[in-house]
Amino acid sequence: MRIFSLVLLIVAMLTRGSASEPAKTPTVSDDNQAQPQKVAITDKLATSHVAAANPSKIVPHSPKVAVAIEAKIRKGATDDQERSTVILTDMSRCQPVSALTHLNKRQHWRLIPYTSDKLNGTMLGAGALSEAPEVTLPLDVKGWYSITVGYWNPTWAHTQGMSIRLKLSGDPCFTPMTDLGSGTGYTGTSFFEAFWKHADLTDQDLVIAQSLMKRKAFLAYLELVPLSGEQVEAIKKDRGRKDTRVGVAGNDGSLHGKNATTREDIIEMVERYRHSDVGRLIWNAAYGDMTTYPSKVGYLFSDGEDGVGSEGQRQETESYQRLISKGIIPAEVAAEHAHRIGIKFDIYFRMALQGSTPPARAHPKSFVRRHPEFRIVAKDGTPVPKASYAFPQTRKLMLSLIHEAMERFDVDGVSLCFTRGPAYVGYEQPVIDDFKKRYGEDPREVKEDDPRLMQLQAGYVTELVREARQLVDEIGTKSGKKIQLSAMVSYRQDKNLYWNMDVETWLKEGLLDVVIHGAMGKFYDLGKTHGCKTYYDIGARTPENYVKEGLAGMRRGADGIFMWDLHYYQDNVVDWKIIRQLGHRQVMEGWEKKLPGDPAPTWTLLTVDGVDVTKTTSNENGKILWLFSGG
Repeated sequence: MRIFSLVLLIVAMLTRGSASEPAKTPTVSDDNQAQPQKVAITDKLATSHVAAANPSKIVPHSPKVAVAIEAKIRKGATDDQERSTVILTDMSRCQPVSALTHLNKRQHWRLIPYTSDKLNGTMLGAGALSEAPEVTLPLDVKGWYSITVGYWNPTWAHTQGMSIRLKLSGDPCFTPMTDLGSGTGYTGTSFFEAFWKHADLTDQDLVIAQSLMKRKAFLAYLELVPLSGEQVEAIKKDRGRKDTRVGVAGNDGSLHGKNATTREDIIEMVERYRHSDVGRLIWNAAYGDMTTYPSKVGYLFSDGEDGVGSEGQRQETESYQRLISKGIIPAEVAAEHAHRIGIKFDIYFRMALQGSTPPARAHPKSFVRRHPEFRIVAKDGTPVPKASYAFPQTRKLMLSLIHEAMERFDVDGVSLCFTRGPAYVGYEQPVIDDFKKRYGEDPREVKEDDPRLMQLQAGYVTELVREARQLVDEIGTKSGKKIQLSAMVSYRQDKNLYWNMDVETWLKEGLLDVVIHGAMGKFYDLGKTHGCKTYYDIGARTPENYVKEGLAGMRRGADGIFMWDLHYYQDNVVDWKIIRQLGHRQVMEGWEKKLPGDPAPTWTLLTVDGVDVTKTTSNENGKILWLFSGG
């Protein structure tokens, strides 16, 4: 009885606030996290499961009474007022035990005990090259909770950022949580934390894995804040909103650095949009005639050659080879999952049919290499390793690629990306002949920005856009749904025509449903005048731009906020905090006054793995006590 009373006393000491005070119910949506209330359950309540006497051996052990009380509180009652905040700090409870060690070993997680100014525990750690396996942490709670992740990003690890992948046992894939900040350690060291999500944790455990991008990983604690029935209803209502889903995510179809090997790895790139303000995904199908899927018209970029240019290129090439050998086509998986979670899926094409800049070489199957007669010709007569749309054969090839991809994938839209690799027409023989026929002059003897020449050159590209419009409509009618056609163009109207894009004519003829650019002046109004929607391109993917340019686009009435290569930024906890709430104007306007900033330190560490980390760096009142002697 005395032991039982002692444990209850410990629980009372850990209680945040007075038990006599009524718990306040914070307003919660998917845009903010609930605030901790009441009790923290930590490994202070149950002895660590690690035998300290033998650091290489993991031995489960804990006092029966303490575990019984911990389990009783964790299971809680169904009544919202009786459930308490749970803070899990003992990662030695992860299973299987065989994956845990106190040493630095490949294919293992290292258990690292710590003490802090708030709570103590044992974190999971893995170096960037550890290749640690998946492990599972029992949660032992019921009902809805707001989940916050506490992590460590130590400077001394000498790798860029910290990243850990988490999923609940009922989730379809992992969620990467990455902090690319400089870390902590030069003036003391602390944990950081980031909100993950709201979820019903009944009969669910936490599965933990390392990043696919080979980064260090340190999981310190998990904070679970109970949500009331009222709060859960507010969350569900917010998730059902359509007006906030203004985000348009661009994805290059690239697996650069991702080390993807499974269907779940591809789903991981899409799943996080499920309860976010991203409503459309635009996925790359082809770079010219180099495709991101096995093609009968073009060629798969990983076909027949190895990625030897860089580590990232090697990883991407090998990822595609492994996936396709298993019958897994990334674009197909992405389209299926996008529709499963209720967002639109478009494919886009980089319109430049080009070779490569040395020392890279054009693929033997590339159109430019097989058909040098269709190359662009410079003003001085020099052939350029890039196909010209002045030739019907070149236009036919691009239309065949679009047709093939539309037939293969379930798409809601097609986007023509003209902002990568302009211009598209030069001084080829058809251009010379047509200019002479129309104006009686040689185009090589007039200025490059001669309005007559620019209109003529752009006309060949306009013909391609007309044909693309007709093709998209035909396939849309066949599939029984409206498929939108969009174009990515420059924000400078004068440069568009110079680069063979007569956007004004495209709009006047109603060839586009959506135009994507970053313009705000008369060019922006031009689209609205002709009934064409606009996705406003925010430019650089930074927290400041998400807020500043995102709000600018919404205030101008943009139909969507476009973010290029979002798959490289969405895993960053700083970026994602803003991106997932992009369409919530009130939240964004609050950040307009003050950006959310980098994750703030939470618990200050006192010891890590038995080492006092409070006196290892210089301070104003003491000597320099470095534990680090240089890089």
